[in-house]
Amino acid sequence: MLTFTWLELLVLAIPECLIFVYGVYKLANKPIYAKRFTLSVLLMTLCGYLVRQLPIQFGVHTLITIMIFIIVSIYVNHIEMFKAITSILLLYIIRLVTEWFNFFLLQKIFSISIESLFDDPVKKVIYTLPSLFMFFISVFIVHYVKDNRWNKE
Repeated sequence: MLTFTWLELLVLAIPECLIFVYGVYKLANKPIYAKRFTLSVLLMTLCGYLVRQLPIQFGVHTLITIMIFIIVSIYVNHIEMFKAITSILLLYIIRLVTEWFNFFLLQKIFSISIESLFDDPVKKVIYTLPSLFMFFISVFIVHYVKDNRWNKE
């Protein structure tokens, strides 16, 4: 079971869900409706929190969260299944790469032990914020490139 504090929920989980839902909307070329967007973010944050409380192996929570996110995207945001699946998988790949890059920098450049981060929620939030920021920037870059590439053709 993964521990998840209120600080992590407010500073990491909610912004991450905002970026994911925004990214799915933009990659699926759907207009953003405030009520659906807000409901999706709240559902994903709540589901992410609840899934992390389950007594399951590390990594399984990611697969469960992906499936829930696909269902929310299809039924709440009315995004086609194929677009929802491809968008969510692309966003998760981007998120994994940004987290890996951040942890690589922390370990190799700054000599910070990853294990020590999980003991202190404040350190965890501070040291994982750069990967969240990189994710945010990456989603905007993908959206910008996608829009400019398709508009030129």
